Amino acid sequence: MSAQKTNTMSAPYLMRFLLKSLLAVIAAALVVVALTVGLLQFSSLRQQVLTYVLSTVNSDEMTISVGDISGSWPRQLHITDMRITDTQGDWLTLAEADLVWSPLSLLRAQVNVETLDARGLTILRAPVSTAEEDTSSGLSLDLPSLPVAIRLDAVKVHEITLHRALAASGAAGTLATLDLRGAAALERNALSLSLDATRTDGVTGLYKIDTVFSPRARHLTLDLAVEDGDAGHTGLIRAFGVSELDAVSLTASANTKDGAVTGLMALDGGNKLTAEFSTTGTWSRDLDLVLAAKASGRVIANALKDSVKAHKIDLATDFRWSGKDVLSVENLQLSAGPLTLNGRAAFASASLPAPHPFSASGTITGVDALVDAKDNAGLNRLVFDTVAKIDLRENIADVSVFTVTSAAGTANFAGKVALDGSSLKGDAEASLNDLAALGDLPGQRLSGAATLRLSPFGMTDNGDMAGDFFLRTTDVKTGDPALDAFAGSVTADGSLLALGKGGYALPSFTVTPLSGAYTLSGNVASSAQEQLSGEAHFKTGDIARLLPRGEASGAVKADVTLTGTMDAPAAHLVATLANGAVSGVKTESLSADIVAVTGGSGALSIRYKGEPGNASLDAQLTLPTEGGARLDAINGAVFGGKLTGLAALDTAGLITASINGDHINLASVGDFSGLPLNGVGDLVFTATPVKGTQSASVIFKAPRIDAGGVTFDRTELNIQLSDLFGAPVMDAGFYAAAGQFALTHLSGVNLKAKGPFDTLAFDANLLGTHEDAMPKPFTLSSQGVVRSKAATTIELQSFDLALGTATAALAKPLTLKLDNGIVAKGIGIDMTGATGAGAIEGDVVIASTARLNLRFRQMPLDFATLFVPAGSVQGALNGTLELDAARNTGKARLKFSGIRLAQDVDDLRPAFDATIDGDWAKDRLELVAAAQGISDKPFDLKASLPFVRSRGQAFPTLGARGKVSGSLDWEGPLASLAALVELNGQRVAGHARVALRASGDISAPVIDGTATLNDGTYENFLTGTVLKSIEAKIEAQNSRDASFTMTASDGANGQVNAKGSLTLDQSAAEAIAITAQVSNARLLRRADVDATIDGELRLTGPALPPTLEKPATLSGSLTTREMLIRIPESLPADVPLVEVIEINGRNSTGAMPQDQKAAPLPILLDLTLATTKPVRITGRGLDSLWAGTFAVSGTADEPLIKGALNSQRGTLEFAGKTFTLTKGNVTFPGTYPVEPNFTVTLTYRRDDFMATINVSGNSTKPDITFSSSPSLPKDEILSHILFDKDVGELSALETLQLARTLAELSGVSIGGTGGGIMDRVQETLSLDVLRIDSGASGATTVSAGKYIQEGVYVGVEQGALASDSSVKVEIEVTPQISVETRVGQNASSEVGVNWKWDY
Repeated sequence: MSAQKTNTMSAPYLMRFLLKSLLAVIAAALVVVALTVGLLQFSSLRQQVLTYVLSTVNSDEMTISVGDISGSWPRQLHITDMRITDTQGDWLTLAEADLVWSPLSLLRAQVNVETLDARGLTILRAPVSTAEEDTSSGLSLDLPSLPVAIRLDAVKVHEITLHRALAASGAAGTLATLDLRGAAALERNALSLSLDATRTDGVTGLYKIDTVFSPRARHLTLDLAVEDGDAGHTGLIRAFGVSELDAVSLTASANTKDGAVTGLMALDGGNKLTAEFSTTGTWSRDLDLVLAAKASGRVIANALKDSVKAHKIDLATDFRWSGKDVLSVENLQLSAGPLTLNGRAAFASASLPAPHPFSASGTITGVDALVDAKDNAGLNRLVFDTVAKIDLRENIADVSVFTVTSAAGTANFAGKVALDGSSLKGDAEASLNDLAALGDLPGQRLSGAATLRLSPFGMTDNGDMAGDFFLRTTDVKTGDPALDAFAGSVTADGSLLALGKGGYALPSFTVTPLSGAYTLSGNVASSAQEQLSGEAHFKTGDIARLLPRGEASGAVKADVTLTGTMDAPAAHLVATLANGAVSGVKTESLSADIVAVTGGSGALSIRYKGEPGNASLDAQLTLPTEGGARLDAINGAVFGGKLTGLAALDTAGLITASINGDHINLASVGDFSGLPLNGVGDLVFTATPVKGTQSASVIFKAPRIDAGGVTFDRTELNIQLSDLFGAPVMDAGFYAAAGQFALTHLSGVNLKAKGPFDTLAFDANLLGTHEDAMPKPFTLSSQGVVRSKAATTIELQSFDLALGTATAALAKPLTLKLDNGIVAKGIGIDMTGATGAGAIEGDVVIASTARLNLRFRQMPLDFATLFVPAGSVQGALNGTLELDAARNTGKARLKFSGIRLAQDVDDLRPAFDATIDGDWAKDRLELVAAAQGISDKPFDLKASLPFVRSRGQAFPTLGARGKVSGSLDWEGPLASLAALVELNGQRVAGHARVALRASGDISAPVIDGTATLNDGTYENFLTGTVLKSIEAKIEAQNSRDASFTMTASDGANGQVNAKGSLTLDQSAAEAIAITAQVSNARLLRRADVDATIDGELRLTGPALPPTLEKPATLSGSLTTREMLIRIPESLPADVPLVEVIEINGRNSTGAMPQDQKAAPLPILLDLTLATTKPVRITGRGLDSLWAGTFAVSGTADEPLIKGALNSQRGTLEFAGKTFTLTKGNVTFPGTYPVEPNFTVTLTYRRDDFMATINVSGNSTKPDITFSSSPSLPKDEILSHILFDKDVGELSALETLQLARTLAELSGVSIGGTGGGIMDRVQETLSLDVLRIDSGASGATTVSAGKYIQEGVYVGVEQGALASDSSVKVEIEVTPQISVETRVGQNASSEVGVNWKWDY
């Protein structure tokens, strides 16, 4: 291995080089003297001989030239102008030198120089040499072997000049000037040297050494003293070595005596560096030394600042150079700061030619503390071991094995390494069997194993590095399921290239998970000019495999392209998700296209299409060179809403933002957050840096918010945040002017939270009315603090609830601990109600298991009306409830007394008492419940059930398997039980008996028993249906078969009878067989419909329950015996359904999404309907009879009705005129939706005038036409019908009546709002009656009237004629009888008695 070295010779080599040069000059002179003593007296001959001799010494690398050698030959020589030159020119010059020596000493094989006096020695720089240092002979303490001994009795060198280029290549100027005196001798492998040099340039510089060294005699004496530099002047040590040292004092001594060795050294560089060295030992056949050294100061600290960060080093070791030529270091102890190295090393064949076997082993501790990872198992103790062969001549170490082992794993290297670290080539591998220690370094939870291999890997002496890498991870766990799924068990491989002149490249890399869940590949490179290029490609068939929490699913593809420079990188990301879900919301597509340019701008575009609708977000992304980021021109269309604004992130990580959201759809927010939200509102979000901290504001306003069945009207959410990234503080409030929760109407909601996030005070106030049949005022107020420092707690300082006169309040502040569950101890709630004062006390713990200990002391039940459908609940509860789920035990002893239920003020039920006793142990629940006072026979329930707590559940639940037994016995009024359920406009009564028994396994319990109802009553207030004298019986056998019978009347002559059976027996011919007969039963009693029906219905089916594959069939025939349909006299204005579709949002018509529709009812229809007696239809002046027959098929969800209704006769009284129904036909085509077609013709006759009104089409688009004989326009036809006049002859009131009639024909009033001009006048005058009519003469009249008190009506009718004007007084005697008197303007009078009966 050969390479040119310029100005970088090592100090030992430089000294040997100078010594060789000096010896060459001396040898040349001695040869000349010995051979030509006589001839050299002539100058010309001396010069020729000198030239010849120097030519034998000089080479291509070094040339020595001498201007002249004169003097009294041979004893005295005078040398002038000597130069030593290398390939770059002169590097040493000597002006002149005088040498006095003894030629006769040669006879003793000795060169004895008595004096050497030189002047003008200049060393310009270090010499250049292409030759290698000769290390072929290995290491040796032997001195150079010469053919003769050399003695320099006295040496003086004046005016030595050292140039700066000697210390720093290329530097100009003088470094130092010195004078030197001394003496030296080298003879018989012994060296004696005495030198004393002093700087002459005004800088302190004293360098003195006295030594005698004889390796063969094992003798050494040494005294060294150096004073280098002073205050304000730097010394040579700084110039040639340690740059931090300006002034240094150095002393050293060594001595051997009788084989014993001692040595001391001390260096004092002030606070920059102090060092001490000492050694003791023996030197006989072997050299055995005990070495100790320590150094401290700023120089040490600076040298170690990037590694150990220590200012002190301590060293102790045993050194031996054995007779077997082995250099060894034993018991090595090296410490620097927290780092300690203990070990040994051996260097064999030290004095022989290379290579040299080398081995080393030991331990290193303290690396954990060095990287601030105290007690890290992978770093606190490292064990190393190496075996190599060192070739000093080739500057190479051939490493067979280098191993570092710790508790975390092992690292190995094998290959060749340059001794100066300039190159290497080999294979490296690290196997970590436990990644926990590696995860501890950044504070990341980590477990699993990993292997990293670099093979092959190399570095050249120009700094280029290249290699292939392979990484495998196995069962890596980080605590993040998504990261674990991505990197838990993967392989990664690729190649690596780094250039010494700059630049690097990963020409290719591939990451492959063992699960096959995704693929990742790419490449990246940076040139020497730091131009960046690369790309990465990611693809997965279902991202859900990488997101165990279910955040998203679907196929994902992402591509990234890198450009720009290392200082200003740019990236383009294109990513898509298709046919999946995001936060559980069905998503058709989600895409992102983002261009990020450091020092520039790029477009950001996000698109979403899914179940909630469409969403998009566009912005301009800017990344300033100095750092931070900015989003400008934010424009989003989010599920019908709109987002606009801007946002910026500064270099300190603080955000400035202003974002407005219009028409934000909370339903979509609820979809993605999993919260039951609905509503639309406006959002204002701002973020502002304030004195180096982050502040933010969120304001959201909505006319209505529905949150899981609780509605809030006219709402505002206001959140103010400060120091968000430091010690965040919140000031928030939620306000609503009104709201609704079940039957409770809220008239005010005020929720506040204020304070630091870890100490958040809250204040909640709700005001309203519980609106059941017995409305009661409702208030709720609570104050407290949520703390989330070491643990999360809620400190309830107050909780006050009031419902009517009932109250509930905390007896004392209560603390709820929320870490890993809920813990509430010392609960105390004082309550008052209809039964007086009471309380709840106890403890509640709900975590991995539940533990309850609650005591009820005369607790009022008034608040139960908030949860049960009763207008009033009264009574008290006493008892205890205990549960210890961890021990599988529990006990309940509950006693209810004086329970009174009421649906309204006039329906307060009798009081009753009840008890519930339960015991849970050994996975069984024994339950006994009884109630007395509401029935003839007490309610008696007994049950024994499997009751188990599954792993991971806090509370026990009914087991999936296990023996079950139980009984239920009760007899009493059915109305008492009905008060406990919501019947929605229905009422039941009667005497009921229940006797049920249960047995078998809970997975398939066997139920036997009977239930009967005697003298029962059923009322439906919506349909008017009334069934009386109900006799019903239900019998169940073995949970497989059930049969029932029922008879009832309609309160008169009508009868309803039913019977049937149900079975689960698959071999039965019919699983469902139910029949019902209806005879002369009046089943509809509404104001608009009254019907009496005959017929028979049958419900049959092959499976119980029926399914779409095996549906049930409802068949039979019904006939109407009596049916009256009354058309309301006033219809509201027609308000069409306006279908509003939000752009990119939901359909607001409220249609149920396809996948949320209720399952179809599996019942087929096969019914016939017929009228045995014509149906009478009356109202709005119509009195008509109709008859028809219908067939109903299809399904219960989509019935198909086919048939027709035809008019038999009828009249229409309209505006005082009678129209004859001459034709009427309504047909049902048998399609769904049901949309009948009709044709109706009405005629009106007066003298020689006949008018016809035709109505045809369907119910959604009727077509009304007018015709007359003689033929007239529509308005003229109406004018002749109403007033027997042409339109031009009408008065103002008649014109108004004509307009009103046209409106009535369309079914609405004038104005289309349900009230016209007359209605508004009537409302303004506070009249009960105001109408335009026709009087006795047929002329137009105006009627007005008012009820002056209950049952007394006074009215006035005014017409153009006296016969049409009168005053009317009507007095109600009974609800069925009234007396009416009328006095006319023409002095006429009338008295009448009216009688009416509603049936």
